[in-house]
Amino acid sequence: MPFSSFTNIECLRVIQEDQSYMYLVKSKHSSCICPSCHTLSHRIHSQYVRSLQDVPAYGKTTYIKIQTRKFFCDDCSCPQAIFTERFTWLGTYQRKTKRLQEMLKSIALSTSCKVASRLSKHLGIVTSHHTLLRLLHKLKLPSYEPPVHIGIDDFAFKKRCRYGTIIINQETRRPIAILNGRDKETVVKWLEQHPTIQTVTRDGSFTYAKAISQALPHAYQITDRWHILKGLFTAIRETLQQSFPSIWRKTEYKKSYNRTTYYPQDRCSTPSVC
Repeated sequence: MPFSSFTNIECLRVIQEDQSYMYLVKSKHSSCICPSCHTLSHRIHSQYVRSLQDVPAYGKTTYIKIQTRKFFCDDCSCPQAIFTERFTWLGTYQRKTKRLQEMLKSIALSTSCKVASRLSKHLGIVTSHHTLLRLLHKLKLPSYEPPVHIGIDDFAFKKRCRYGTIIINQETRRPIAILNGRDKETVVKWLEQHPTIQTVTRDGSFTYAKAISQALPHAYQITDRWHILKGLFTAIRETLQQSFPSIWRKTEYKKSYNRTTYYPQDRCSTPSVC
């Protein structure tokens, strides 16, 4: 049974269709604890059927219909006279089980919500990108610790139109800030609010270099790996040009010759000949 890990649940019937399974279940408990005063109650007020969705089974969508009961609270001082029984594997007012929600969160965090909704359909999960967004909005933010080692670089909100600055915590490898702009004043304002920073990894931008020197004069500035290799190759190229000019000219001639070399069919003036 796909929900055999659920405690105190009895399966009454299984309905198999082409693309889904329907499980009719009920609770084995004859009593329930009031969520407000924690008093054990045996008196049933009424019952209704609750429709849920669980993780897919064998590639098919899994639905659960559970008979849910309402109880009277026997504590006269309790403000909640009637309450609905709770289940550990299901949240209050939820139509998806907790383990299905965790699966959807993992998929949505790995990609965009729209792509995750399309992928979920292939996995046998019926959902929308709006539902995935609501699940992500409920996530608790990780605990924030003052950054010590950061990396800073620019990126494009819209190429050739609008740029911003992204700041990464080098210890956790996660972004901690996105700034609306890459000018000196914007970067200085953010850096001054984080005096705990000791090292900053950056590219060859003079704007970032001046901003770091002004806001954090004590911090070490480190060139990132890509720009180190680029500087190394540039230095090697300039050294070869100066030390071996004749060899370098021949190399450049071969490169230009290869760029202008065409296949025989490209030189054909008439298509019939080719």
